[in-house]
Amino acid sequence: MPSIEMNKFNICKTYKKAQNNAIEQKCTVSFSWFVHRAGRSARCGKVGNNVLFLTPEETAYVEFIEKYEKVSLIEMEANLKEGNGGAEQIRQHIIEMASKEREILECGTRAFLSFVESYVRHDCNVVCSFKDLDVTGYGHAYGLLRLPRMKEFHRSDLSKFKRSELNTSEIPYKNAEKEKRRQEKLLLLKTKDKSVEKAGRTQKKWLDTTQASKNSAKKRRHSETKENIDDIASDFVLLKKLKKGRLKKKEYDELMADNSAGGQQAAHLPRVGLSSD
Repeated sequence: MPSIEMNKFNICKTYKKAQNNAIEQKCTVSFSWFVHRAGRSARCGKVGNNVLFLTPEETAYVEFIEKYEKVSLIEMEANLKEGNGGAEQIRQHIIEMASKEREILECGTRAFLSFVESYVRHDCNVVCSFKDLDVTGYGHAYGLLRLPRMKEFHRSDLSKFKRSELNTSEIPYKNAEKEKRRQEKLLLLKTKDKSVEKAGRTQKKWLDTTQASKNSAKKRRHSETKENIDDIASDFVLLKKLKKGRLKKKEYDELMADNSAGGQQAAHLPRVGLSSD
C-alpha cells in the first residue's frame, strides 16, 4: 500500500494543535493541496508523518506528485490478513446501523456522492482516471444499501454491487421531530401522486373518447366519399353507353332516376344536352 513519510515540514500554525500523523483516504482534488494536508502533521518545526491510501489503479500518483510537488513517497507494507472477512464484517456493521437510523443512511450516501464528484473533478485524472475507479468497491466501503443514481455511472459496471433488499423509504430518523416531518412530506407526496394519477386517468378517458369520435367521423366521411365515387362512376358508365348507342334515352333516364333515388350525388352531375333517338 503506497504511503508517505514526510520529515521537517516548515509550516508553522500556532493556533492549531500539531498532529503527529495525517491520514489521507484519497487523492486531493487539486494535487497542490497535498503538501498542505501533509503539513498538518508537522507544525511549529516538528516532525510528522503522512499516510496516503492508494488503490492499485492509482499507483502512478506516486510518480506524479514527486515530479510536480517534489515530494517523495515511500511505500509502506501493511500486515493485513486476507480472507478473514474483516472488511465484510465492518460493512455489515455499517449496514446494520444504516438500516435502523436514517441519519446514518443519508450521511453515508452524501459522503459517497461527495467522493465521486471530487474524484471526477480532480486535476490529476490522467493518472487517476474515473473510468478505472472501483465504484462498487467504494460503495461497499461506504456501507451503502443502494447505489445512488448518478450520470457519471452510465458507463460503469455496477453488477457486482451487493444491493440490500430493504425498503429504504421505511427507515426512520432517530430524531422523532425529523421523522414526523418526513412522514408528513411522504403523505403529501402520496396524496399529490393520487391526484395526478386521477387527473391522468380522466384526461386519458377524454382523449380516448375524442379520438374515437374523430375516428368514427373520419370513417363515415370515407364511406360517404366511396359511395359518391361509386355513384359517379356508375353514372358515367351509363352516359358512355348512351353516347355509343348501346342504351336508349328512355332507358338512360330511368336508370339515372334509380341512381338519384339511392343517392343525391347524381343530382349534382352536369347535364349533357342529347338529342332523342
